[in-house]
Amino acid sequence: MPISIGIITARQSMDNIRQTEQSMKQHCKISYFPYDTLDELRHQYTKAAAKSDGLLFSGPFPHDYICENIGRITLPCRCIDLMDRDYYLVIARLLVRNPKLDFTRVYFDAVVEPSIIGNVFPPGLSPYFMPRTTPEYRMILRSSAYQRSLNQYRSMWAERKYDLFLTRFTNLALFLEKEQIPHILLKPSPETILDHFHALLCQIRESLLQNSQTACCIIELPRPFQNQKNMEILEKILADLKIIFNQNILIRRHHFHLEITASIMVVRELTSGYTSCHLSEELEKRLPFPFFAGWGISFDVVDAYKNAATALSACKKDQNHYTFLVTESQEMVGPLNSNRSISYSLKPHAQTSSLAKSLGISPINLEKIISLQKERSMYEFTSSDLVYFLEITPRSASRILSKLSSADLAHPVRTINLNGTGRPLTVYEIDFSNIKEFWGSH
Repeated sequence: MPISIGIITARQSMDNIRQTEQSMKQHCKISYFPYDTLDELRHQYTKAAAKSDGLLFSGPFPHDYICENIGRITLPCRCIDLMDRDYYLVIARLLVRNPKLDFTRVYFDAVVEPSIIGNVFPPGLSPYFMPRTTPEYRMILRSSAYQRSLNQYRSMWAERKYDLFLTRFTNLALFLEKEQIPHILLKPSPETILDHFHALLCQIRESLLQNSQTACCIIELPRPFQNQKNMEILEKILADLKIIFNQNILIRRHHFHLEITASIMVVRELTSGYTSCHLSEELEKRLPFPFFAGWGISFDVVDAYKNAATALSACKKDQNHYTFLVTESQEMVGPLNSNRSISYSLKPHAQTSSLAKSLGISPINLEKIISLQKERSMYEFTSSDLVYFLEITPRSASRILSKLSSADLAHPVRTINLNGTGRPLTVYEIDFSNIKEFWGSH
């Protein structure tokens, strides 16, 4: 089936969007959900969300209003917001029509990057732009939005604070027209509309691709606990948890291990986005014996099972038997439910492998250190830190720091004494930034 995009737009903005309709229809099915009032906006959003793979909002207002008043939008979505070229275009047109226009008396109710203003206007001579974080913008998102905003415009016009108002809100422009308040409706160009449309299309395709993935979990009992009775206990508890979690999962038994097959959406929920594993937590509470568990994700069941087997091997090596997960891109994530959980590539970059080889250390251990820097902003390490996060011996940790130090990639910055007694630990700062080719690949 073709991708379906719902366009949620103020009715007065439809003609502008329709300029690009034929181009959009070449890529997917599009449906319009126009609104005139905020109540109608709520209703149209509900309809669009039920019928579409993704949502294209005609501007930031309907998107932000839904988020503020209904809740988080779970479908892929995009706002047709004005781009730099649109502001430059409207400013150029104003200058052509009125070269003597005093821009300090022009009011924009749109959110604009300061760089745009600085590129065009000298300090103190720019128009007024409304920041999205101000109460003015928040006011527009409330139920009495249009009337309250109109009152603000009336007041500013009556007090002669501004001579011209440029508004991004289509329905407000209608009210300003009736009040005969000088204004211009800011509209995104066809190029801007199509840019946002194609960005949303990529977002939807990526989402559909991710959701087509399969997940597999292998749960195995340690050899001393492998017997018929324990397997029956494990099966019974998993069947109960399947009901408790209310998830559609398939459980199959193979000798002394169980295989769980589920959709990627189920796994994301069971692992809170690959950060923990609620299934393992419950099994630890209910089982009277230990177990190993590994999750694997891929685009077919066979590869998902292979990845689960790789994760299971990591679990067996872990002293606490924590759960691990291997993604479709060969990223190891884990140990889940642990403070030392990180994600790292099982297939390190060529630059990482080359550097590790020249240093005489494991590419995986080097990959883990890089991951700690990226995910936890950890740049200072003691040998104890490496023992904890890399699950290596103190001797191996000291050896890694010595190798990095000899290569001028680690520098001692201070010493600490965690227990108050014994030999103090040296804190090293590990810095790969001076290896441009290596760091550029990360």
